[in-house]
Amino acid sequence: MKHLYILITLVISSISYGQDLNSAFEASKGKWKFPISDCINVDTTMNDCYGNKTSSYSTILTSKKSSEVRALEKGIVHSVFSLDDTAFTVIVKSGSYLLAYSGVFTHLNKGDTVYREQVIGYLTKRQKDNSYDLFLALTKNLKPVNINNWFDYRTAHNKCICEKHG
Repeated sequence: MKHLYILITLVISSISYGQDLNSAFEASKGKWKFPISDCINVDTTMNDCYGNKTSSYSTILTSKKSSEVRALEKGIVHSVFSLDDTAFTVIVKSGSYLLAYSGVFTHLNKGDTVYREQVIGYLTKRQKDNSYDLFLALTKNLKPVNINNWFDYRTAHNKCICEKHG
């Protein structure tokens, strides 16, 4: 019976911890600064299968040079993987949210804790056009969330350096 009580306590604690993370995460909506410096372009559109621009739930930030990539929120590294051995995708879990950063060179591992504005890696150069792009995407309960609503485009850092497209 004691083990059942401990298990129930752990489950309830993890649920309330997740709710606390959700509340903190949701309180930052519309307040994020871009996680890179020297941003020269913000693209909130994607090409459909015919090459036409369509609105997107994701954002691509472009820089002229490699830049530190900073965490947008506190969370636990859910996964780190690479498709080409040069650029990694880091997925950070914060409550019910998953935040993906792609195009990053990182030393993070699954299970690491990251804190808001902590350096999580560096932008890597794309081989095909020598640009430095950071792809960002957000889900809640594995459903896409429009990450573009989370940035504060009015701040000097975001507004003066980058122009929102899309």
